[in-house]
Amino acid sequence: MLNENKEHYKENFNSIVFSRENIIDHEFYNCNFRNCDFSNADMAGCKFVESLFVDCNLSNLKIKTWKLQEVNFDGSKILGIDFSSTDKLLFSASFNGCLIESCKFFGLKMKNAKFTSCTFRETDFQDTDLEKADFRKSTFSESNFNNTNLSSANFVGASGFNINPLNNKLSKARFSYLEAISLLRPFGIILED
Repeated sequence: MLNENKEHYKENFNSIVFSRENIIDHEFYNCNFRNCDFSNADMAGCKFVESLFVDCNLSNLKIKTWKLQEVNFDGSKILGIDFSSTDKLLFSASFNGCLIESCKFFGLKMKNAKFTSCTFRETDFQDTDLEKADFRKSTFSESNFNNTNLSSANFVGASGFNINPLNNKLSKARFSYLEAISLLRPFGIILED
């Protein structure tokens, strides 16, 4: 599907099936991927700079030592990806309207990350630095926040999160009033009308 050249500049990839392909050590600069299927592909060692994924299927994509700089994921299906295996020094990505399921962000430094209007299922944020991250209007189910820095993070309009204030940094984090009540869960407090 890709030419022999491993460097790609300002290319548009539309409705291409990369499923189960080996795309190793390619570099993509200012590239756009729309409606592409990357399920079960191996893209180890790839680098993406100022690139965009829109309505793509990234299920079980192998991304070992990926480098992401200013990469946007919009409306994409992201399942079973271990983002903690990416290059930790070159990781800058934002997510909008994505389904993010069974993914790991373990130990990453993601200050100012954007995860707006996303659906998270069984996603691991343990030991992740998410200071000033934006989770507005996202929903969570069975996701793990443990020893996570959520200082000044924005959870306004978010729901379903299970965050223990004793095990996470929450200084100046923002929550919607009704959803903030869930932060009391670890204390065994019973609220009544």
